[in-house]
Amino acid sequence: MERIEKRLTKKSPMDNKYHAQCSNKELVNRLAEYENTGLTPQGVELAKLTNRGFMPMDGKHLPPVDVDVLVQISGKGKNVTYEHAPMIGSYGGPEDGWTIWSNTVDEYVVEAWATIPIGLDVNSK
Repeated sequence: MERIEKRLTKKSPMDNKYHAQCSNKELVNRLAEYENTGLTPQGVELAKLTNRGFMPMDGKHLPPVDVDVLVQISGKGKNVTYEHAPMIGSYGGPEDGWTIWSNTVDEYVVEAWATIPIGLDVNSK
């Protein structure tokens, strides 16, 4: 996935708003390029996830039942808020749902999942 070379906007610490760092023509052209992709901001986030091997939680791409997987969650725990945080969890099926292997997460939404990469076998020759 190609990344933008430079931002055309910058967030001001004074008013917490974005301001242009270029001409209006550049802004309009970049906006047109983005709009031509047909993606929403959520679609862009999904594309970034699947590019890293994550599968979206859209009901079509479910992990194997009772197998540990890498999950991305957002939610609340004891004195902490998680946003797109990586965790290990397992899917117990439609009735049991997800189990997250952390004692700090109370309420959460699983946003995506990926298989856990198999580590290098240091004993093999």
